[in-house]
Amino acid sequence: RYAERVIALEHETRYARETAEMLWKATQNGSRNWIVAQASIREFDAGPWYNYEFRNTFDFVLIDGPPQKIGRQAGLPLIWPHLAQDFEIWLDDWDRPHEKQCVKEWQAKYPIQIEELSPTLLKITRA
Repeated sequence: RYAERVIALEHETRYARETAEMLWKATQNGSRNWIVAQASIREFDAGPWYNYEFRNTFDFVLIDGPPQKIGRQAGLPLIWPHLAQDFEIWLDDWDRPHEKQCVKEWQAKYPIQIEELSPTLLKITRA
C-alpha cells in the first residue's frame, strides 16, 4: 500500500499467482503499482538467483527467496548495482545457517551494517 512500485520475483507459477492475488487485495483500489515477474532460476557467478534484468533503483528490498534448497547468496551481489544510496534490505529467515553464512560473505565484500529486527528478520543498510 505504501510503496510507489513493487516488483515481486517468483520462480514457480503457484507462488506468482498467490503473490499477485495478495498484492491485488492489498492495493484495494486495484492500482497497478506492482508487477509479479515469474523468473526462472539461473546460475550466475555469485550463485543461483532469479533470471530477471533489473532496470530500476531500489530503496527497499525484501529477500524472502529463493527457497533454502536454491540459496540466497547471489541476492545482494546481483541487486547491489541497483540499490539507492540510502537502501534498506530485509532478509527473512535470517536465523537459518545458510542465511547467516550469506551475511558473513556479504559483510566481507560490501560496506553494509546489520540490525536484527526479530529472531528471523535482519535489516541490512549501507555502512
